[in-house]
Amino acid sequence: MTRGIVLIATHDPGGALAIAPVLKAIRQKTPVALICSEFARTRLDTQGLESTVLPQNLSAEQAAQFLNKHQPSALLTGTSWNSNSEQMLRNQAARAGIRSVVVIDYWRNYSARWAGAEYPLQKLPDIVCVADDFMRKEMLEEGFPANKVFSTGQPHLEKLSAIPADLPFGPPKEFLFLSEPCLHLEAGHAHPFELVTRAVRKTCPPSSRLHFKAHPKEELPEDLLELVQNLSDNHLEVKILPQTTIFPAGLRQFDFVIGYQTMGLFEAAALGKRVIAMPLPNPNSSLLGALADFGISTSQLCDDFLAETIAKLAITTPPMIGQKYSGATAAIVNQIL
Repeated sequence: MTRGIVLIATHDPGGALAIAPVLKAIRQKTPVALICSEFARTRLDTQGLESTVLPQNLSAEQAAQFLNKHQPSALLTGTSWNSNSEQMLRNQAARAGIRSVVVIDYWRNYSARWAGAEYPLQKLPDIVCVADDFMRKEMLEEGFPANKVFSTGQPHLEKLSAIPADLPFGPPKEFLFLSEPCLHLEAGHAHPFELVTRAVRKTCPPSSRLHFKAHPKEELPEDLLELVQNLSDNHLEVKILPQTTIFPAGLRQFDFVIGYQTMGLFEAAALGKRVIAMPLPNPNSSLLGALADFGISTSQLCDDFLAETIAKLAITTPPMIGQKYSGATAAIVNQIL
């Protein structure tokens, strides 16, 4: 059993959400030191716990300084897009023989999460906690060792699915579109949000509203801002949702959520919302399996097909997700301690 401080490091909001219930549980058992980005801190319950800012990138020397300062008996990290800081800490933990546990929050890009590792995946020193067997199977196919990857469940979704879901009342009038940083306007092509707006307008009742929510790491270009601002009419008001809106609580105000295959869709489904996933290029089977398991409908990137899917879901009751990933938090705590 681990004795001493557990050092927790997380940079991206998604990883922080997955780690948040684990942080809360571990604090009841052993001392904790927290280093996190400003992004991540907004997703964590840090009451009474001081934290150090985790930069987007670390050198090997900086990572070693963090470990030398805290002298942890275990390291718990998430994984991040366009940041090396968590991996640099894992490299130093491997050198020092410190137990390292990694929580994977989403069903994509598994090997890429270890970019910059000083060790091959086949000789992985980290214990990896994954959401389900869909995810574990694909990771093993990518070369991760079976004795290092454990299907523990996803703590954030475990927490959300334990909350009573909203019951839909009447036809949906408040719509939300969740964007992704990889989306952009291409010459001669309609932006995906423009297609979504057309589809919603075809099916929604009068005085409905469609909100555009940028990804936390997405910078909206001027042409996209102009597009969104010019899509409103007397039937459908189109607005940009402030980046200060915090999910999942901010999802409560919406009846219908449409977006690319992001964590926000799973959060919305857990809260009882009608949800449609639009495809990203080359979706992997683990993600498609997880979407189906959550009762999330999928649609082609076509306004007519999307409108048909919206119309069908608008007159049906969303599936009751029930308790998902029960015991996930406890399982990860057991791997750490």
